Amino acid sequence: MPVIFSPGEPETRPLNPEAIVYTTAQKVADLLGIGPGEAVLASADTVANAVFVTGADYRNHGFSVGDSILVYSDAYPIGFTAEIDTIVSGGNNGVKLNLKDINSSGSATIATHVDLTDVAVADNTYIQNTASFTNGKTRGMKRSTVEERIKEVQDRIDSASHNAWRPYLVSSEYINFDTYKPYRRRYYTDYVGTTPLLFRNVQQIIKLEVWQGEKYRELAGTNATIKIHQDQGGPKDNNLYFGLPNGSVSCIHPSGQDTLTWTTVTAAGTGYSNASGLSAGGGSGTGMVITISATGGAVTSVTVTSAGSGYVSGDTLTIPTGGTNAKFRIYVPTNNINAEWSTEFQDTVHTHQELADTINQEDRANKVAIPFAPRFTLPGSSSNVTLKDEFMAVANSDYGNGILHLTSMRQTKGGGLHTVITNSGTNENISDVETVTGYCKFKGPLISATITNDAGGGSYSAGNVASTASTGSGSATLTITVATALDGSTTVNGITAVHTAGNSHAVGDVLTFGSGGFTATVTAVSASDSLFFTDENGVASSPPSALTSGVMRLSGSGFSPIVAVNNVSIASAISISGLFSLYDNLPPSYGGEVVTITQHRLTSDIGQYSDAGGDQARLKDWWLDHEMGIIYFNNSYPFFEWNAVKCSYIYGERYVEKAIEEAATKLVAADLLMSDDRSVLVPEGSQNVDLGAKIQLYRKEAEEILKRYKEMVVFA
Repeated sequence: MPVIFSPGEPETRPLNPEAIVYTTAQKVADLLGIGPGEAVLASADTVANAVFVTGADYRNHGFSVGDSILVYSDAYPIGFTAEIDTIVSGGNNGVKLNLKDINSSGSATIATHVDLTDVAVADNTYIQNTASFTNGKTRGMKRSTVEERIKEVQDRIDSASHNAWRPYLVSSEYINFDTYKPYRRRYYTDYVGTTPLLFRNVQQIIKLEVWQGEKYRELAGTNATIKIHQDQGGPKDNNLYFGLPNGSVSCIHPSGQDTLTWTTVTAAGTGYSNASGLSAGGGSGTGMVITISATGGAVTSVTVTSAGSGYVSGDTLTIPTGGTNAKFRIYVPTNNINAEWSTEFQDTVHTHQELADTINQEDRANKVAIPFAPRFTLPGSSSNVTLKDEFMAVANSDYGNGILHLTSMRQTKGGGLHTVITNSGTNENISDVETVTGYCKFKGPLISATITNDAGGGSYSAGNVASTASTGSGSATLTITVATALDGSTTVNGITAVHTAGNSHAVGDVLTFGSGGFTATVTAVSASDSLFFTDENGVASSPPSALTSGVMRLSGSGFSPIVAVNNVSIASAISISGLFSLYDNLPPSYGGEVVTITQHRLTSDIGQYSDAGGDQARLKDWWLDHEMGIIYFNNSYPFFEWNAVKCSYIYGERYVEKAIEEAATKLVAADLLMSDDRSVLVPEGSQNVDLGAKIQLYRKEAEEILKRYKEMVVFA
């Protein structure tokens, strides 16, 4: 029987272990005096926002996204520098290097008014990668090797100094509660007791749990508890969806579940009819094939029959044929196979540990980043925000086996708008959350309506078309076509309802015809991205005030889809906008059914002294000395027991000091010289200092720098 490694709390490690922070490959190259590689001739004329190189030069010289390149020619000898944005095939022209900061007129904003006709092949146009270390196939030591050395040196410096110049995550630190107060008889103190943390320079407290005798009370962060029950053979189909207040969503799913692409029509367009085998246009990928349904020339639904490749969640694609003006949005909850969590062992301990490893992007379990959709980045960063940046998970710890504890990575009440839900309504157990419920009905383009009476006795001729304004939850215009001649005493029995673009109706709406003297009841509407709020009887009302953007489940008879919203319209009190389905395509007809909305928001256990900013303040529950890493408790505090405080926090200096940068650069340089086998290209023949002495000098200088940063604890 294999042993399942289930450590409970994640280990202390850098918030982003793969980040290059303390130095760069180029700074190491500058120290060693290694210049950039040779320039290569362009393989084709430069276009408005790109240059071309041959395939051989691309591979040998290692052009990469993010590299800065210098482009110059005989006609433009001063040249210009630009950053590579993307790299694609240029066909017969070679490899196309798309550039940032180049506008459509061919001018580089970093080199104003560059005429790219002056950098044509005929003018001997050259392209030079300004990086000294690249990932080329034939030249010198690769950049990837240098960057691996930098990561090793960063860890060595952190370990030696017991400090960090990058954010470190301490996921769980148990601390004793101390009531010792120096000079307590002489001076007033505004705290009951303190807990000194293991590390100083604390940037943010994520969790601060105080033991209350039988459970923890959370004073800092927002959290949720998830317990997936077993069902005679293992977990059911439990997709977990995580929502952010900007409407972005991330999803993880059990292994073996098919990867699906869900769609929402965002522009119905005109001139369309039912069709299959259509190639969708636009988006980030290629090869998507779709089937569409249309009513009255407007697209009502899109089904993906072939997913293609390269698409990302949130892509908006165009539907061909018709007026080529219909669009739909896609959502792919499994952006890669690593978004799965394994169900192989079929036991509660392993199930919840797998969930925690997947959320935390655990290296030990070979998990990778899971992006949100639509994707977004934080200011000052070029990396997409991923699941581990917003949530931290703990499984099988002192909360109990078979329990997943989820915490927002945002400080205090900042995570109160994070949402979590699962598609399984029968075996989920999500607790420690604020559960918001409400009711709604669907709106959409009208498909059909039935006549309920002919009050007023209007008369019609066969084939006569009467167009009149109607009322209901929408304001569409209906065109009625009379099948046979009718007089004032005959019920109209032939009606064709044509929806006017931009208006929506709900099943059950009664439409009143001003000139015809009769009413009609809507019997079906097409799938739409519109909901309006009702009470439990279907009467329009205001939405629950606690409902926020994020994820929610809609429950009705026969269906229970998960949806995401990026805007809840509280002001108009009638509708949700920006809705798209995550779990099932919304059904084409709802039969007038009132649907229940369920949303789970993460909550905190902060006490009676809290306000909108949380309870962290000197005169409230607790406050923090960031530099010393000491928590002071005032109004709320733990029991007087060992390990009564459990804290998760981020520590580290806020910027990299130049001395640390110098030490890291010299340590990496020494490591590279030690492994140099005619690859770093540092000749030894004419040097003033031989390589062996240089290695020793670099290491000695680095050690002298780091001595000043090593922390010592003195016990007296």
